Amino acid sequence: MPSYSIETYGELNPYVSFEWLLTNGLGGFASSTVVACNTRRYHGLLIAATTPPVGRITALSRLGEILTFDDRPGEDFKFSINQFRLGIFPRGDRYLRRFSLNDDVARFEYEIEAVRIVKEVQAIWHRNVVGIRYTLEGAEGRRFRLQLLPFTGLRDFHALRSAANTDFTVTPGPRQVCVQEGNNSVYVQSDAGQFEQRGDWWYAHTYAVDAERGQEDAEDLFCPGAFVFETAGKGTITLWAGVEPTGLLDWNQELARRSEGRRHVGTALADANPAASKTIPSAKADPTKSLARLTLSSSAASSLMARPVARSLRDTHGSPIGGATR
Repeated sequence: MPSYSIETYGELNPYVSFEWLLTNGLGGFASSTVVACNTRRYHGLLIAATTPPVGRITALSRLGEILTFDDRPGEDFKFSINQFRLGIFPRGDRYLRRFSLNDDVARFEYEIEAVRIVKEVQAIWHRNVVGIRYTLEGAEGRRFRLQLLPFTGLRDFHALRSAANTDFTVTPGPRQVCVQEGNNSVYVQSDAGQFEQRGDWWYAHTYAVDAERGQEDAEDLFCPGAFVFETAGKGTITLWAGVEPTGLLDWNQELARRSEGRRHVGTALADANPAASKTIPSAKADPTKSLARLTLSSSAASSLMARPVARSLRDTHGSPIGGATR
């Protein structure tokens, strides 16, 4: 059962101000907003602690997500979401219906042209690895194609990346890719489909929280290509990303190992401070009722935080975003 479940119904606000976090027990984590739009430099699918618990780098910032159908030639449905200087693009929030979070998995549920897509994010316990699993369900026999584009800055998690004077080394494989600069690397591998090398920079990703604080708020991110998965009716693809070659892991085994690791941490914390263990807030609290609540699980393995947004976000046409699906 999820500790938190939020029905978003294709709306951006206020859910872009709700932030989630999954930790890996080493000092690394995965974090973003409920609608999966990174709004601060510290958001990313894999923030790795290269010298635990410090030495953090942003290894995998986000994934671009594109769905196409054989029976809808010439159309593509982008369900990721990013903020740029001129606005938000794509508008994946319009396809998002529900977000849920427990101590182990952040889960996003999308609906696109009668296809249900469930995206799950798992931070692997005591490893600098993240798993992102996509499960697609549509009408029997209907063919569709999913493209997953990894974006990386491969930088210190306090810094921001500029494409200028950056020279990444890209090593592709049939179902994998490695991006490297100096001593830092990110490896991404899939259990299905194939990898198509491209190599593009996307400029001026903008982080609203950093802007509100008066900090530098924009960076460039590199995309080495796309993992392409084709199926009919239904199918599943999982990406594993790490700072070392990870191989293909077993999703359920890793969940069990994570649960056991958290249990040991929770027991150790309770033994060290019995009084504190009794003051953990209830995980059943509704995070949509307050814009100033931070609730942690007993093992601090996951959290959900809501914060007020000081200025409105705008779409790619410059119009304020009120939240309703258009």
